[in-house]
Amino acid sequence: YKMISRYSNTGSMKYHTASGGYFNGQQKKAWLIGYNLVSEYNLPAKNTSKMFTGLAAQLGMDVFNAIEYNYATGTLHLTTDDHNAKSVDLYRMVPILHTDLKTNPTGLSISPTGDTAAIFGDNTITIKNLATGKVIKPATNIGSTGFLYRNAFFFANDGKTTYYPAESNDAVALMKLNLATGTQQKVLQVKGFGPMEVLADKTMLAGFESAYQLNTASVWDLKTGERIFSKSMDTDGEYDAQYIKVSKDKQRVLIARNGTAYVYDINTKALVSQNDKVNGIDKFGSAAANNSLTVFITGGRNGNVDAYDVNGGKMYSMQAHTSTVR
Repeated sequence: YKMISRYSNTGSMKYHTASGGYFNGQQKKAWLIGYNLVSEYNLPAKNTSKMFTGLAAQLGMDVFNAIEYNYATGTLHLTTDDHNAKSVDLYRMVPILHTDLKTNPTGLSISPTGDTAAIFGDNTITIKNLATGKVIKPATNIGSTGFLYRNAFFFANDGKTTYYPAESNDAVALMKLNLATGTQQKVLQVKGFGPMEVLADKTMLAGFESAYQLNTASVWDLKTGERIFSKSMDTDGEYDAQYIKVSKDKQRVLIARNGTAYVYDINTKALVSQNDKVNGIDKFGSAAANNSLTVFITGGRNGNVDAYDVNGGKMYSMQAHTSTVR
């Protein structure tokens, strides 16, 4: 190979060095990648002809008091700046809805259609149409809600029932409320909740029952309230720094804690696979898994993303951006 020309200090990546790129000899252009910036560099002219930036939705605060993802539509619902409700299409990375709730909710759940919100305040719930701002059902007293358990606020997929956590002195109950009748019903009760995740079809809840000297990875049937899987975990370290998810086919559960990812068969309780070389979960970051539980991913506070094969080994590492990966 013969070097034709060398280019340096192009100015394409003003604040970050290029981390990759693509060269097209016929067009005599190079595309340089640096974090979220992509620049088109014209080789004969020796200048940057275009700059491309990824579409992004302004979310506001870095910490959300409510966040919910609709797997069917690819829509992320969250509240930021304390009282602004926002919906973002993650497939297209464009905002769909931005409305002022006129209150600072302790919890929020969004209907599958994305137009109705159950807004939880101090001991109350208000049902509101987000598109029009009209109150469908005024504030109703439901008792103390567990504002720390944001993943426990969610709608059933039929849009007729919403779930929420209710706190007492020594326990947390997952409740469900029929929006038409106002009937409340206890689904299950634990001493305390750690991280949790609801299956996309809203039939199962995977979570940790966490309290003093107690940390049990569990799966509950939301129709019956029955605990159909449990695995005692260690009680050392941060209870927030762990992850659990049920597979889409409802046959397996992934549990990650202290640098190890385990996959168990829910019915037989047998260990299916294990990777003991994953990064510890950053309590200020996030973790996720694909629907088949074959890939486990962690996101850190510095924008780093690491993906692992649950059977062993790391698949890749990348710098997604420079902020916390939520």
